[in-house]
Amino acid sequence: MALSLLPTVGRWTEADHALLDEARAASYPANIIKLAVALKARSTPDDTQHLRALVASSSGHMRRMLTAIAEQKALGS
Repeated sequence: MALSLLPTVGRWTEADHALLDEARAASYPANIIKLAVALKARSTPDDTQHLRALVASSSGHMRRMLTAIAEQKALGS
């Protein structure tokens, strides 16, 4: 999975962000949750845009789960 290619520390490059966008576009619902949890674990503000994109592109139960993850990140938990 694309997440294994992303650096676990430090800032992501533009290429890292592009890879994340591609992974989001090609992901199955189960992988979307894994992607959101990985984004929640990231502490840099630049990564929040990807989490917001996941929420915006989802609906129903998936959107509720992703919104909860985004809210947890906003609260720092």
